[in-house]
Amino acid sequence: SPEEFNLLAWHLSFKQNEVLKQWALYINNKNTTNYLSALILFSKAELYWNLLVSVNQLSTDQKDELLIKYPELLFPKPYWDLVTSYAAKRNIQPSFIYSIMRQESAFDPYARSPVDALGLLQLMPTLGKKLAKEENIQIEDEFDLFQPSINIALGSGELARLLELNQNKYIPAIASYNASKGAYNGWIKSRYRKDPIEFIEEIPYEETRTYIKLILRNMIFYNRLYFAKESFSFPNNWLMF
Repeated sequence: SPEEFNLLAWHLSFKQNEVLKQWALYINNKNTTNYLSALILFSKAELYWNLLVSVNQLSTDQKDELLIKYPELLFPKPYWDLVTSYAAKRNIQPSFIYSIMRQESAFDPYARSPVDALGLLQLMPTLGKKLAKEENIQIEDEFDLFQPSINIALGSGELARLLELNQNKYIPAIASYNASKGAYNGWIKSRYRKDPIEFIEEIPYEETRTYIKLILRNMIFYNRLYFAKESFSFPNNWLMF
């Protein structure tokens, strides 16, 4: 009802997260007719994890409606200044950073994986400390990786390193970020296919197969929404490996 959404807006203004989590469960109901209004409010409150989890529970028709009318809800751009500045510093596309961040943490700066990868770009503590030393960035302990400024600084550097290591080819860089460079090299030796799509389907890790496809999809939408100066077409070099 309008009264309920006025109440939700009030809670959003005060960032009352426990109440908002209950609303996230509420809008997961596929029969909810006001899901769009609720998602917009989550976006305004910068509760992107709640937003994307809720989106994943929608029907295909509802997702299609979102993609047509409100694509920015599906592909938000938090931490804009940090992402664009570090993308420029690293000479990589900001859409690449956003695409990884969306998939890794759903933009939750306090995300922690079952294997203790931390923060927006899900850095392992050992890697984070190594990168911080190389970048001369002071961190006291692993919990500093929850700080967006530190996580994006270090994570963007790792993405740039993987791109450079793989001759600016996205498929091996993405696969290496998700699995490891060693795993990717092994797949190239044992499962190489000339066609990039066929090669992706030959990767034995289902998670990595899906991950590569989702990152490339994300990059398409981020470039079309925010970074394409003219009409955007899929760059063939993205499929090089």
